[in-house]
Amino acid sequence: MTTSSIAICSKNGKLLVSRQFHRMTRLELEEHIVHFSRNIEQCKESTHIETDRARYVFLPLENLFILLIALKGSNIIEDMEVLKLVYRLLQDICQGGISDTTISQNSFDIILGIDDIVSLGYRESISLNQIQQCLKMDSQEEKAFIQLQRQRENEAKENFKKKMKEYEKSKKDKNYHQTGISRYYRYNLAILSKKFHLQI
Repeated sequence: MTTSSIAICSKNGKLLVSRQFHRMTRLELEEHIVHFSRNIEQCKESTHIETDRARYVFLPLENLFILLIALKGSNIIEDMEVLKLVYRLLQDICQGGISDTTISQNSFDIILGIDDIVSLGYRESISLNQIQQCLKMDSQEEKAFIQLQRQRENEAKENFKKKMKEYEKSKKDKNYHQTGISRYYRYNLAILSKKFHLQI
């Protein structure tokens, strides 16, 4: 089997996520998607469309299609197996239901999962459990980076708290100082007024 691309698109031909395994420009991919969406209405019973350029094997969802673009000589049974595995991957990743929103939110994990299913255009012998393990793998560098980020965030929070305390203290000191001076002047003014019999 030689897979050129796996894409998730809407029924009107809007491309959500795609992964190419052969050299293909964005324009060429969009042409494939448009060609597929134009021909899908004629295809009521089957799950594939063949043209002189390629074979489109698809799995319809509610408002979306999982589309596999392959060479005409590909094994259609293996193509369908790949699509079923991609569908199970989507169900696993998009916990809130497969929709435009959940696919956009999880596009990075979806692409990584598709890379585990198909490599250089050929299907890998891998199960959904193995894909899940690959997606959950932690690297030491990532853990160290996350820990450093948390440490920096905590330090920034502590610095912010200190600055706020200093600001509140200086504000209180300033208010106290101002009220102290005004009391001092009022007191002296009262003494002077008594001394010189002034009316305030």
